[in-house]
Amino acid sequence: MRTNAVILVVDDEESIRYSLKRRLSRDGYEVHVASSGEQGLEQLERTVPDLVLTDMRMPRMDGLAFIAEARSRDGALPILAMTGFGGVDTAVAAMRCGASDFLEKPFDLDTVAQRVGEALQDCTLRKEVLLFEPEVCPGHGEADPLLGRSRAMRGIYRTIKQLSRSASTTVLIEGESGTGKELIARAIHLTSTRREKPFVAVNCAALTETLLEAELFGYEKGAFTGAAATGKIGLFEAADGGTIFLDEIGEMGFELQAKLLRVLEDRRFLRVGGTENIAVDVRVVASTNRNLQRQVAEGSFRQDLFFRLKVVTIATPPLRERDDDIPLLAGYFLERFTKQFGRQFRGFSPDAEKQLKTYPWPGNVRELKNVVESAVILETSDAITPRHLCLDAATLAGATPHRSPVGADAAASPAAASDEDLSIAAMERRHILRVLRETMWQRSHAANILGIHRTTLANKIREYDLANA
Repeated sequence: MRTNAVILVVDDEESIRYSLKRRLSRDGYEVHVASSGEQGLEQLERTVPDLVLTDMRMPRMDGLAFIAEARSRDGALPILAMTGFGGVDTAVAAMRCGASDFLEKPFDLDTVAQRVGEALQDCTLRKEVLLFEPEVCPGHGEADPLLGRSRAMRGIYRTIKQLSRSASTTVLIEGESGTGKELIARAIHLTSTRREKPFVAVNCAALTETLLEAELFGYEKGAFTGAAATGKIGLFEAADGGTIFLDEIGEMGFELQAKLLRVLEDRRFLRVGGTENIAVDVRVVASTNRNLQRQVAEGSFRQDLFFRLKVVTIATPPLRERDDDIPLLAGYFLERFTKQFGRQFRGFSPDAEKQLKTYPWPGNVRELKNVVESAVILETSDAITPRHLCLDAATLAGATPHRSPVGADAAASPAAASDEDLSIAAMERRHILRVLRETMWQRSHAANILGIHRTTLANKIREYDLANA
């Protein structure tokens, strides 16, 4: 982006063009105007703007056609769509064509100036951090991009950008389940000098402590019963030169925490059953949906490891605290699943949009993704309506607080119970999940309450995929 950004305003109303040019020029922008879509495309070639503001309703070439053509010429150009005929359908249509944001007329000029500044800043971060392109994650198939224009998300983008200056700084990502912690970890990796090396992710909650130690550090042949005859390298060795992502680090056992601390401090470790120190060069990014400081106070997490992990801390906001991002995320998932399942929709109905905006999303972005996928499969009309948004009715009606606490068991609500799976396996899954959440995922405590061995609980967690619930 240039020091003095160039902005193109496309609107058939002279008063709008004049007002926007006058206001934005005060902020030091170089502003050009066009009275039609056709003229806007000509200006696009001559002025090469950093940002475009375009009306949606114009004669001959309307805003959608202009946005599509402009986007085909410059895929990274931020475009803000303006219209006096607001609504979800218009916004989604504009976003699908490539608009970056949506402004509804009449608008306050100072607000427009603020949104323009944010869009330009956001665009710079996107270009430098490469967060919005799923294809930058080779080998991960349908990887979702890290999306969001809220103040909290822009702060995360800035932190990721700053982390690109250091290839070794340890990072701790905190936040509820489903908020995109692994996406942030991948972005940290892909914007660093380690991007050409492996990114290795491991879920610390999915394995028993013994198996997790063997997975992380590898083992020598004959190290334990069942060990491969040739031994096996661990994930730290596999990630050498790259990044290792330790998801749900709070689930790691106390003894294994000590071994991890040594790796962080010395960059060396021993394989299970081994005697030779192995040196590795990896960046460690860890995540947790639990309060590690509280675990330190309770004695279940090492204080020295806690401080060693939180060199830089990134707090991922729950979706209910970034509701401005919900239409953007819902529109992205809608477009993705309509293509995947060969469906066509005009967008979300006004009632559906209202529900999406007011629902507190205890499962965060992961839950929103699942809701949109289900709606695309089940909906039979030409727009997504509330009847196929699988949202908890009691929560929508205000029976539970809007800002529900971490670990709130939405699946146990009365409304959900009316249609829930009553099979033995499903009931067992819900009961185990409820106990895990009530004990803040302290497995030994949960196993005692359930009356089963900790290893049995670990097997149930894997069997029912509870670590991702």
